[in-house]
Amino acid sequence: MEMAKLCFSLLLLLQLCMQPAASHSTVKFLPGFQGPLPFELETGYVGVGESEEAQLFYYFVKSEKNPKEDPLLLWLTGGPGCSAFSGLAYEIGPVNFNTVEYNGSLPTLRLNPYSWTKEASILFVDSPVGTGFSYARTPHASQTGDFKQVHHLDQFLRKWLMDHPEFISNPFYVGGDSYSGITVPALVQRISNENEEDIKPLINLQGYILGNPRTDMVVEQNSQIPFAHGMGLISNELYELTSGVEKSHILEPHCQFFSPKPRASSRNRRSLNVNEQSQEFLDPEPTFPPIGCRSYGYLLARYWDNDHNVRKALHVRQGGGHTAPEYRPAECYAMFQRWINHDPL
Repeated sequence: MEMAKLCFSLLLLLQLCMQPAASHSTVKFLPGFQGPLPFELETGYVGVGESEEAQLFYYFVKSEKNPKEDPLLLWLTGGPGCSAFSGLAYEIGPVNFNTVEYNGSLPTLRLNPYSWTKEASILFVDSPVGTGFSYARTPHASQTGDFKQVHHLDQFLRKWLMDHPEFISNPFYVGGDSYSGITVPALVQRISNENEEDIKPLINLQGYILGNPRTDMVVEQNSQIPFAHGMGLISNELYELTSGVEKSHILEPHCQFFSPKPRASSRNRRSLNVNEQSQEFLDPEPTFPPIGCRSYGYLLARYWDNDHNVRKALHVRQGGGHTAPEYRPAECYAMFQRWINHDPL
């Protein structure tokens, strides 16, 4: 039995090592969405690291207006380590889940009327390695941190642009939320420095945008409720019952946050990949939130992402709530529309 497991592991490693360093595919249909996609979606992998031992998965959606001239936005979801699919399906991407009670069938998708792809082409990247469908070919490559993530993202962007030269001259922006408040400024600074050093390809960097960014964990975590109370957003009574406040959105009901949490390794909980090796890390019987809770939608993603036909449609190899666009999509889209077009906010 042990020898069989070892042979299987070696075979799996060999298959991964034989995968091309960079590849991409056009996705015209998505399981759960009725009919062909009315927008252009591309998925793929870009190898980063000294020997391209880290394979970063991405979703790329072309601007629905004028992709030849519209800005290109690189979007990083927080965490650290939340899948880029969160930004695609819950925040600023072109599709959302239909939030209905799960009945055993594949969750369905609908168009997001406030998608930022109406104004810009967007790259959603599963970063750092081990996030979402990104994966490492070696144990050493699976080790990550803020500086290593920034280095990998810089490599990713430059390789992706070389493979998509039609977007090199487009105005370029970096965006993100939550923990990306740590990594986005560092990445922007690195890109700016390399432009000054005339490192090719030169990137037409125009700016960056952050939503509810993480800056100082201690100060932020301890000031959210007092700030809301001081601004008159919550009553004195509710302030005294802070355990009943939904920190992600204080005007919504307090709900359990749903996530496929592992029993032993919190590092793997944000991976969308489920296979014979990683299944043991996922809780097979999580406690589901009520359907009226926003986090119920995260449950639908669990079933959708782990569907074989979905993985096939997305050309996946193997992978490794508190965001403003999710809670206020209309307002955030209006703000982004003005910001990206250099209009007064």
